[in-house]
Amino acid sequence: IVCDRPYRIELEAWIEETEIHNKWHFWCFPKVDAAPVELPVFVFKDPWPTMDRIVLRYPFMQSVTESSLWDLTTEGVLLTPCITNSVVNYLTHGGRVLLAPVYYLHSRPGLPTRPSSFGGTPSFSSTRGACGTIINDHPALSDFPHDGWCDLQWYDLVAGERVPHVCAPFHYKTPSVYTLDPWPVKIEPIIRSIPTWKNCENRAYLFEVGIGQGKLLATTLRILETIGTRPEGQYLFDSLLRYAASDNFQPAASVSVEEFDKLRTSVAFMNE
Repeated sequence: IVCDRPYRIELEAWIEETEIHNKWHFWCFPKVDAAPVELPVFVFKDPWPTMDRIVLRYPFMQSVTESSLWDLTTEGVLLTPCITNSVVNYLTHGGRVLLAPVYYLHSRPGLPTRPSSFGGTPSFSSTRGACGTIINDHPALSDFPHDGWCDLQWYDLVAGERVPHVCAPFHYKTPSVYTLDPWPVKIEPIIRSIPTWKNCENRAYLFEVGIGQGKLLATTLRILETIGTRPEGQYLFDSLLRYAASDNFQPAASVSVEEFDKLRTSVAFMNE
């Protein structure tokens, strides 16, 4: 199927002269062209090849190391899987940051998180379950198809299947969700995760906030892991990136540099 915009299709089947019938939903996404955005895009070069694959797919992006990030101009968008001291320096001095953890950093991107899953967990079993999702209308999602909640087109973005491997124990880990209660300001999630009644936290798969002079767009969705394999991941990444580089990127809530430093957890690794 070739399409010029994303949309949902419905397949319905039935057996004539019976009451047996069923229907299924499918989502179609157009092919995303790796066209440059309005601002320069820098990609944090971590010790693993994940971010290098992003640069290969988007030739207009520039890979930067932890040490070179300290002297980088803030007139651009930084794509990073974690919050290090150099990332904080770039962000608080006026930079735009798109934070998208990858599988080995999902539990420690540098901001408060909780375990998460796509399927709901019985509320009587623990406080780590989930009861659903809410997707607010927001320009960051562009025309990504949804009905106000995460249907199956979000499955591989929220959790997905992972094959355990003896040399990659992080494959056992499921992506996390941000908990926004520790933040000193009220933040309305763009994509909300609804916890159980035992722990009614303010949780988000996607949110935005101003920090110092800069702006942060943060997600725990598996967009970097699914680029090149899942059309929905590719399309959503393109939407988030173009939003982060646009004038529409105007977070309603903001915190000071000092407040942010008290909130975040230090993540550090040097690479050249």
